[in-house]
Amino acid sequence: PWPTSTLLPMLLSLLAAASLSALDFHPLPNTLSQIEALRQLYTATNGVTWEEKMNEGWMKVERGLGSECAWDGVECDPEMNVIGIDLSTRGLRGTLPPEMVIKTLKYLHVDDNAMLSGTVSADLRRMDDLQTLFLRRTKLSGTLPDELITSLRTLREFTYGKTRISG
Repeated sequence: PWPTSTLLPMLLSLLAAASLSALDFHPLPNTLSQIEALRQLYTATNGVTWEEKMNEGWMKVERGLGSECAWDGVECDPEMNVIGIDLSTRGLRGTLPPEMVIKTLKYLHVDDNAMLSGTVSADLRRMDDLQTLFLRRTKLSGTLPDELITSLRTLREFTYGKTRISG
């Protein structure tokens, strides 16, 4: 048995060391929410029906956090943040889920998916780093929300020709 006078300082020392190592721990930012956003996209666009082998790896996270970076059409930076989604010409059917927001996303390409429908959500404005948004040749419709255009300050390229989008 340890004497009480020795035990308390040792416990305090261990707690202090644990606190410092917790400060040095850098969790993968945005990872759980980006997995959920990608899952919502997969589900809302009927991922199981995408063109053959175009849904490779989707919905599989057995390798743990960051495994979404190996999913077909998904690009990540070295910190495992999703920075790009290119699902052009995949046979997407359904809608873009309005809550699908990945703050680190730089590009979203869903063009040339003739069965992709619905409207463009104003929630896309929360993607602070979005630089390119390709929606052309889809059945997306409606009026683009004003707040979407005015708030996406990093947006450099936006295509929506051959859609039913106005604005």
